[in-house]
Amino acid sequence: CSRLGYCGLSDFNSIFNSSNSCPIAGLKIIFCVVTVRRCSTSAMRIAILSAVHSNLTGLRAVLRDAEADSTIDAVWCLGDIVGYAAAPSQTIAELRARPLVAVAGNHDLAATRLMGVDEFNPVAAAAALWTADQLSASERAFLADLPLTLVLGDPDGRRGFTLVHGSLREPVW
Repeated sequence: CSRLGYCGLSDFNSIFNSSNSCPIAGLKIIFCVVTVRRCSTSAMRIAILSAVHSNLTGLRAVLRDAEADSTIDAVWCLGDIVGYAAAPSQTIAELRARPLVAVAGNHDLAATRLMGVDEFNPVAAAAALWTADQLSASERAFLADLPLTLVLGDPDGRRGFTLVHGSLREPVW
């Protein structure tokens, strides 16, 4: 067994798409809930989110839906915590109030100005620049400290999880 105690997925409970989208950009939060069987008899329920994009209403709906059957033990966010919608600070706070594991997405990096917006479409670029102006220094530091890639599980890498926003070749996009 690994130091973190993961022995693999026992099952995928459900895969959901939030029906709550950002009314401005029509964004949907992508999420699923998995049950990870530990080496002991206990299991851990993890909500895996991606592309929250500051959609606080959608995030709350997703978490409420995910916790309807049982408590969520952890939230793993695969990037793009901020961007587009109008609640970046509140979205960060909502996620940080939970046991959170997260990696950075392109919108997170643009909002911290660690990445330019040249490759963004005009709407995404404007949203990233607006978001950057809304964040406090501590919120920027939180986003800037997110890794691009995170491996959880066995140190030998045979069992476990690799978290990225994009892909292993291009973790940011």
